Amino acid sequence: VWDGVHFEVLHPLAASRVAKGPSVSKIRPNAVSCVLRIQGAGGAALLAGDIEAAQELDLVRQGLKPVDWLLVPHHGSKTSSSTAFLQALQPQWAMVQAGYRTRFGHPAPEVMVRYKDLHIQWVDSPHCGAAHWRSDRPEQLVCERVQSRRYWHHLPP
Repeated sequence: VWDGVHFEVLHPLAASRVAKGPSVSKIRPNAVSCVLRIQGAGGAALLAGDIEAAQELDLVRQGLKPVDWLLVPHHGSKTSSSTAFLQALQPQWAMVQAGYRTRFGHPAPEVMVRYKDLHIQWVDSPHCGAAHWRSDRPEQLVCERVQSRRYWHHLPP
């Protein structure tokens, strides 16, 4: 707890960090990505790192609590943002941290459909720039590219 804000590391679990013998080389780096829940007076956020569907399911089984804001797992790749995970979290906002026109194609169109079908508002970093969200105003997300718009910036979706 820092200044009344609660920080909780949800993943990786202690058991998943300890690997012995030949299994060490088989652990994918995304499988041990850090997931952090931040709870303030007015709302909560989840920073999901690069976890994929298997780790999302582990977190759902642990009893995920809803959040207001979600940093989309694994940049919105096809291997993340499972329906069960999104239904457990019920975020109002989702931020996709991805590069503009990268070879990976993040966020994946089928993943963004899941967010849309669940009525989760989302923005992506190429169009939003820095996203400003505050737990005392959980309904509001401000995009730097809108707030400090320059003539060469793309409009957010």
